[in-house]
Amino acid sequence: MLGLAQIGIGNINESIETFESAYLINSKDTDLLLQFASAIAASQDGQFDGKSQVLIDDALSLDPQSIQVLDFSAIVAAHGGDLDGAIEFWEKALYLMSNDHPDRNIIEEALGLSLIHISEPTRRS
Repeated sequence: MLGLAQIGIGNINESIETFESAYLINSKDTDLLLQFASAIAASQDGQFDGKSQVLIDDALSLDPQSIQVLDFSAIVAAHGGDLDGAIEFWEKALYLMSNDHPDRNIIEEALGLSLIHISEPTRRS
């Protein structure tokens, strides 16, 4: 909680330190891993590179059925240029979530944009 509050008030470095401390206590908490990765990404202009990507990969290993973990994994894949991978993660997340899930529209939109982007003639091999 403290780490999220620190992000909210713009104390990114303090937030990362707080998440690092919590991570040392419980490195198997997927919510913590995703929040920690988000804090690191916030310090990297929103890029999920390096440690933030490793944390998301760890969360995926721990809970490959988590909608939130799949969404984060898709975002990392898309930012890394792996649209096929992003599409697979988003499709799996949509399969697992209910029709009235609050994030369903967001994931459907991201998936739709990825499908359009991947089908553009300049993207074909």
